[in-house]
Amino acid sequence: MLNLPELTSINIFLIWLSVFSVSLLLVFFIALKRQTNKLKDVKRLEKDRWSDLEYQAQKDYQEIIDAANDRAKAIISEATHINEDSQNKLQNLYDKLIEDQKQVLEEATNSASVQYKDQVDLVNKKNIELLSNMYKGIEDYANSSFEEYKKVVERQTFESEKIAQEKIKAKYDELDRELQIEKDEMLKKLNDDIYKILFNISKMVIGKSLDFSDHEELIIKALNEAKKEGVE
Repeated sequence: MLNLPELTSINIFLIWLSVFSVSLLLVFFIALKRQTNKLKDVKRLEKDRWSDLEYQAQKDYQEIIDAANDRAKAIISEATHINEDSQNKLQNLYDKLIEDQKQVLEEATNSASVQYKDQVDLVNKKNIELLSNMYKGIEDYANSSFEEYKKVVERQTFESEKIAQEKIKAKYDELDRELQIEKDEMLKKLNDDIYKILFNISKMVIGKSLDFSDHEELIIKALNEAKKEGVE
């Protein structure tokens, strides 16, 4: 049968053990909180880096597109100017040829006898038709060449946009791999630190009045909740 002094000593010991266990748990939670804050810092850094990359990628993409569009506009404008200038020259040449031909035919008509007038008029008409067909052929060829040139410029502009998109995607993929590696390393370090703390606490409380399995279950539960909070 236990006497009063022995009961008092046991109570004091149990109180001391409870205070000691609570202190250990407090130390554990403080350490766990620090690791959780580190993980949150990594997530915040990851978010900032993604924002910076997205801003820079959009800026680079816009610069590439603007440069390609400006170049295409300049080329098309230059080609249009060349085409218009060529058409003006062809028109002037055509007008001059028609005028010269009329003058020659008029002179021939005036000097020819009446019996050859109809024949001369026919020749005049055929020559004018020949010159008209020649001019139309040259004009059609110039327009066809200009359309082909425009298609080449449009195709090059599309290819420039495609290259820009591929470069942006490559940058995103590279950053994603780097951030995943950093996250995995941080999680591994966090797990290692947590299990070290768990091991030390288990060594200190084992063999005391409180059952070790109860301590371990309580700590693991708190650990899982803290890890879940840190990962979210």
